[in-house]
Amino acid sequence: MEVVTNTHGKSLLRMKHLTDKLSLSKSTIWLWIRNEEFPKPNKINGVSVWKADTIDKWVEDNTEQSDKREEN
Repeated sequence: MEVVTNTHGKSLLRMKHLTDKLSLSKSTIWLWIRNEEFPKPNKINGVSVWKADTIDKWVEDNTEQSDKREEN
């Protein structure tokens, strides 16, 4: 999986990277974006990209929420 790195050394993920990384379908990701449950992409020349650190934080935050629900 090739991850693009911008000029500031930040990794950018395209949809293919997200579906592989999160084991989710494209339609689920777009649905969650529409429902404001997932970070919106940035556009670069019309291509949707997400900052890898934003996605990592989203995963961490949502994993913590899941863990808290299981404790109750």
